[in-house]
Amino acid sequence: MKKIIFLLTIFPILAIGQDSDIQLNGTISAENNPIKNIANPTEAQDAATKNYVDTNLNSFSGSYNDLTDTPTLYTQSEIDALISELKQQVTALSDKVDALHPEVNSQNSLPLALSENGYEFSDFYLFDFNDNSLSLINTSFTTTDSYRSGFALYNEYMYAYDNTSNNLLKINPYNGSTTSIPLPVGYENAIFGYNTYNSMQYSVHEGDMYFFTANTMPMGTRMLKINTQDEISEIESDGSITSGNSPPILIGDYIVFISSNSPTTITFKNLNTGVSNTVTNHDLKFVNYNTITDNGDFYFTGQMQDNSYKLYSLSNSNIASGDFSATKLYSDTNSFDILTTDGTNVYYRKRINNIYTTFALNNGVERMLPIPENVTAVSFYSFPYSRVNQYNGKIFAELYNPTLNKSYYAFYDPSDETYSEIPLPENYFTSYNYTTGFSTFTYNNNFYFRAYKSGFGQVILKYNGTITTEIGLNGLQLLQSGP
Repeated sequence: MKKIIFLLTIFPILAIGQDSDIQLNGTISAENNPIKNIANPTEAQDAATKNYVDTNLNSFSGSYNDLTDTPTLYTQSEIDALISELKQQVTALSDKVDALHPEVNSQNSLPLALSENGYEFSDFYLFDFNDNSLSLINTSFTTTDSYRSGFALYNEYMYAYDNTSNNLLKINPYNGSTTSIPLPVGYENAIFGYNTYNSMQYSVHEGDMYFFTANTMPMGTRMLKINTQDEISEIESDGSITSGNSPPILIGDYIVFISSNSPTTITFKNLNTGVSNTVTNHDLKFVNYNTITDNGDFYFTGQMQDNSYKLYSLSNSNIASGDFSATKLYSDTNSFDILTTDGTNVYYRKRINNIYTTFALNNGVERMLPIPENVTAVSFYSFPYSRVNQYNGKIFAELYNPTLNKSYYAFYDPSDETYSEIPLPENYFTSYNYTTGFSTFTYNNNFYFRAYKSGFGQVILKYNGTITTEIGLNGLQLLQSGP
């Protein structure tokens, strides 16, 4: 019995003297007794004493300096400056969107000028990108040749010219309601395009639409402006306007006029002040092309008296400072053809050894793009908005292979400088009227473009990245030239 008692008394002594952590598992209760002598917490999940909490809770002095992750504070003047800059960026973005695809509106649909034979304008229709359906715009006017097929899309309305009444027609494309807006005196024979079936030449800037037409007193192309209140006013052109102004060129607060005389005069007119400045330091006989990059630089090219060609530019910084002196970039016996831009690079085409090769210009550095084997022409079409047509970062192009006697569409990938052919259904070919800014669209990751269907006429094709299918137009055709 004495031996058993001895063993029982020694075990507690051994347990108390052992240096180890106490680990608890399950529900622990202090049975309403205080737990004392707790150290200050060192880990995120440690218990804290009342004194520790009280001390740290009362440590905030009321100053933001005692806080962590404090917000950045701005003065009123700094906020005003930020708002002003934001407004400028929004305006620039709005102008850019209008310049890229003004014909696609917010309701995901597209007006089309269609015909039964491709030549005689039939009527306006509305194409829905969501279900690829086509519906007649039930306008109140009678379809005749007096109604231009070309139209503008501004402030959610269509604008078309009625040559009979000399009015501008404002059409709601969704309910067909039409309002006639009289043109100013002297515009009895207004022309919005360069032929009956051409697209209306216009641009949108700071909420107003600028468009070209003809004035009979004196005769010549002029520019008009219409605002959201349907008020039309004339913008002095400072000389007859040529096709180089298709559509109106807008750079910041300036509109650019290109004259038809030789040598060509280029005029920058400030829309706010009305002050005009003539571009100096160029000696082109004719100006053929123009383009604008995202930073506002203006490029133009044309032919010299000796039939050679030059490429010029005006930087955005110089324009902003009032310097309108052109800088010559290159001169060549070969023409700088099809001048366009993707917002960063300026692209143009040269004919070298009977091969039309595309070049890219960036920060004054010229680079020749590769050309596929057996191809003698690569073209980046952009009309009428001086912008290449893009799909998933790739540039829409037309290539010609004389060995196969074949023109075909392809996408140029700037990342690896390769071309990938767009497959066309059987008996479909590239459009012989090229493609324009009015005939290529990207919607819901599908690329829409114009092509020619053998034995029929102009149609719209849809490419989803893999296959190409025709968009049904209820048996009607796209006009051979036009939107």
